[in-house]
Amino acid sequence: GAKAAAYAREHHGLDVRETRVENLQEADGAFGAATLFGVLEHLSDPVGILRVLRRVLRPDGVLALLVPNTESLVARILHGDAFGFDGRNHLGYYTKDTLTEALAKAGFAPVRMKTVVTCIDPILRHLNFDDPYFPREEYGQSPFDQAARPALLKLIEENDLGHHLYCIARPT
Repeated sequence: GAKAAAYAREHHGLDVRETRVENLQEADGAFGAATLFGVLEHLSDPVGILRVLRRVLRPDGVLALLVPNTESLVARILHGDAFGFDGRNHLGYYTKDTLTEALAKAGFAPVRMKTVVTCIDPILRHLNFDDPYFPREEYGQSPFDQAARPALLKLIEENDLGHHLYCIARPT
């Protein structure tokens, strides 16, 4: 956000732009890096935006992005009740395969892809027959929670079932 951009400018002397990608008029290869955190899933033409970024990034540039992971454990358990998967705010949904495909269409290849953010508490609340996000009473750990939490964390981490998909990509 604005604070991070200001910090990068003030403390590291970086040329940071906060703008809509479609408004970029810079020459080809003008930038070394671009980020799209929580953006791609809101776009009506994500590949078109990725193509603009491909144009303005240097051949050795880096694109970092974060999107909700449709294959996450929370989405598999809560379906449309999972935060971000109710069909109201996101125009697109991504898996590792579909994100890789969109990147390839725009001239990028992922160099690292992993999931982050586990959403353990909403899963445990749901499994305890409570509202995942707005529990009826103060949420405490039951014996079930204490036993399930480490197993769920391990399952999520070992199988890339985190709520968000984080990707570093480079131009091809």
